[in-house]
Amino acid sequence: MASALPAPEQRNFLRPVEPLLVAEALEKFAAPAVGAGKVQILRPPAVSTKNQLSLSLSLPIGPAYLAATLEKAGYEIDLIDAIGEGLQTTQTTDCGRFVRQGLTRDEIIARIDPKTRVLGISLLFSQEWVEQRGLIKAIRRQFPDLVIVAGGEHVSSLPEYVLRDCPEIDYVITNEAEITFLAFVHHILYGRSVEDIPGVCFIGPDDDFVTNGPGNRIKDFANLPRPAWNLVKVDEYRHSPHNYGIDVGFSMPVLATRGCPFQCTFCSSPSMWTTRYLMRDPGEVADEVADLVKTYKVDGIIFTDLTALTRKDWILDFCREIKSRNLFLSWQMPTGTRSEALDEEVLTALYGVGCRLLTYAPESGSPETLEQIKKRITLDKMMESIKLAIALGHQAKVSVILGFPHETRKNIFQSLWFILKLAFIGAHDCYPWIYSPYPGSELYEKLLKQGVVPPPSDAYFDSLHGQTDFANNSDFTKDGVNSSQIPLRELNFYRTMGGGLFYLISYTIRPARLFHLVRNILRPGFSAQNMLEQRLFELFSHRAQ
Repeated sequence: MASALPAPEQRNFLRPVEPLLVAEALEKFAAPAVGAGKVQILRPPAVSTKNQLSLSLSLPIGPAYLAATLEKAGYEIDLIDAIGEGLQTTQTTDCGRFVRQGLTRDEIIARIDPKTRVLGISLLFSQEWVEQRGLIKAIRRQFPDLVIVAGGEHVSSLPEYVLRDCPEIDYVITNEAEITFLAFVHHILYGRSVEDIPGVCFIGPDDDFVTNGPGNRIKDFANLPRPAWNLVKVDEYRHSPHNYGIDVGFSMPVLATRGCPFQCTFCSSPSMWTTRYLMRDPGEVADEVADLVKTYKVDGIIFTDLTALTRKDWILDFCREIKSRNLFLSWQMPTGTRSEALDEEVLTALYGVGCRLLTYAPESGSPETLEQIKKRITLDKMMESIKLAIALGHQAKVSVILGFPHETRKNIFQSLWFILKLAFIGAHDCYPWIYSPYPGSELYEKLLKQGVVPPPSDAYFDSLHGQTDFANNSDFTKDGVNSSQIPLRELNFYRTMGGGLFYLISYTIRPARLFHLVRNILRPGFSAQNMLEQRLFELFSHRAQ
């Protein structure tokens, strides 16, 4: 059923719009009179396969930023964190193939306040779309007049598809959403049309897809209000076994930067964030860390930036700021970073102020593949940085992907050899992933035009789970082979062999790690330090139940 929405006004969808500064937006789109209506933001449950390689459930930093912006502007706002509020609840999905972790659909519907005028839904991962669509349909049946707006990377990649595949969604917001969502809510609660706001898309009265172009990047990301953790049940995550990174105790996420200045062809970041890269002041980031330590008694910080460590001067300044505040805690970079800035001076400074995990992201051990995917790195230099990091005491995790579209067995074997070298030099974790053509990426668009991958469909989205499912042998591309022209079963064999040999060598030539693993298994409170240990933890947990 369609929602009751403001009547459309005359629109100019292609007009250039200069983005507002945060302070100007907060003033311009401040909340109307008290009682105009409530806004809720929903982070849906997590969806995974039964054979998920790893499951990292972190605090909802994106929705918390959205909520903080509206809260600062004076709105009545509530955040429904369906994962955190149902962290110990798992259900098998209706199709029987996937596992949902978090609140049930009935519990989510019960959390929606009848006073709510606008419900914003965060849709991050395309592989979860089929399940999240079902949830949205259930919400619409219960709340026929609710204005439902969706955002996130999945939406930004496929805005028209999302709207047509799920008509229960009234609008979608693309790209960076805080100011766009603030303007959207302001217009709805004032009874004005929202249909000329940059970044807002919808299906028009003539069944045409209407877009006002991509949402503009925020000029001063550093001035956004800090995430509204006061609206999240933070303590529910305190004892979660599904850590994002290594287990150093209770950790919370922080963003020091936004966007990524690089253009890797397999990544959807350019379509979501463009290549505009914004960095916060190191002192302000350190202030936020200090506040989290004081308020939530955190043991660690997880930087969830797309690409955090790019400038040597920024890193060294941040280390000095942490040291000047006498902040004694562990922090880590579990998302991939580059090595250009990670020389001996930087790595030493990082370790000295608590950094304990660095994730390097070469993505491949094949120079030809690196060239094809526009990954402008030098493998030898990265290897030297990894060696140095390990020698200084850092845990080093390395991200490798197998099965890019152009790859031959020679390219695959180059990556496997690279993985073995990582094991010998002492890297702590490297389990290869299988490439999935992700919507919104340059490579996906190319493969779609060539007919190598099918148009979006339920089967296609479900197939994306294969990148994190060690037992997956489903193939939704033509002729029974995936886009690398190597059969998926064969790629899975290479993945299993590469990961297995990595851990075998790593533990065999470093008995202390094996001792640590055995001791961890035997004691209460197992703390996983890599993907293998996380899988073992989950295995022992299931047996204990």
